[in-house]
Amino acid sequence: MNTDASSSGPARTSTDDASCCLGFRDLFLLARRRAWTPDEVRLFASLTQPERNEWVRRLANEAGCIATEDRLGSDGVIYTAFWIDRTNSPHSQDPLPCSSAISR
Repeated sequence: MNTDASSSGPARTSTDDASCCLGFRDLFLLARRRAWTPDEVRLFASLTQPERNEWVRRLANEAGCIATEDRLGSDGVIYTAFWIDRTNSPHSQDPLPCSSAISR
């Protein structure tokens, strides 16, 4: 899993055909309804993995349509994976779930 805070690197979704790829920038935008600042990017990059995982869970909760799951990486580190939760999203038929939340 990509943990580069400056990228919008992959956090793979479920195995269905409609899966997509979300990065930290996307998660932040869905949760806070704005792009993150350079200071926030630097802060996130400086966090330990457990701190990043907690941040991901908080942002997912704020977004309201993001599911999370802790997964053990091949390096023995726990990473919090996140993806659009199409089953609990009010935007389940929208090609870009949560998109209406961004335009608010």
